[in-house]
Amino acid sequence: MLKEFQEFVGCEQKKLLKHSPTRWLSMHRCLTPLLEQYEAVKSYFASHKEAEKRRSKVGQIHSTLQDPSTLPWLQFICHVLAKFGKFNSTFQVIWFNLL
Repeated sequence: MLKEFQEFVGCEQKKLLKHSPTRWLSMHRCLTPLLEQYEAVKSYFASHKEAEKRRSKVGQIHSTLQDPSTLPWLQFICHVLAKFGKFNSTFQVIWFNLL
């Protein structure tokens, strides 16, 4: 169903990745495709039959996606995580060169 909404919105069809909570730097790789397909994902959850049920997981996601501050917040987090990822990669190269 998500593919249909991706076509409807006109964005490239990509899979959404699952974030691993033990590897926080993986969040950037998960957020980038989500931001590229934000409107399709938002439409997908808005059309879901459980979107109006606030206590359901789908209802909570729908409510979060409808909040106008969600998109700027995700864009900020993605930007910051890109900087942290670059720093972490550089730090690892320096660290391994010292060993």
